[in-house]
Amino acid sequence: MKTFIIAIILLTIIVIGSLAYIYFVNYVTDPMLSELKDLDNTVLAGDWPKAQTQVALLQQRWDKKEGWMKAFIGHAELDQIQITLSRMRQYINFEDTKDFMNESSVLKLLLQSIVEKEKVSLSNLF
Repeated sequence: MKTFIIAIILLTIIVIGSLAYIYFVNYVTDPMLSELKDLDNTVLAGDWPKAQTQVALLQQRWDKKEGWMKAFIGHAELDQIQITLSRMRQYINFEDTKDFMNESSVLKLLLQSIVEKEKVSLSNLF
């Protein structure tokens, strides 16, 4: 009986930890996706000074959260997000709408793929 109770407690801890982790991933990615959408609109409007400010804030948000995510998510994905953000900054500096929009799409895809891969689903379990 004692072993059964310990097993139930451990299972409960694992489930709660998993739910907290999924919440954290959404807590990081959802605001970034929203800010990225606003940044896209700013770039399309041609407001480059505002776009520089927005991409700097996006970079700061990522820098603050990236350290925590490294403990749970593959470094290659996180590095790709960092590279994409750097490219986006340069495209804004050179006022290159086309290349910026391409990198913005890549960043959205990377952020969404992190959320999808971390969700609990049958396809992720098997």
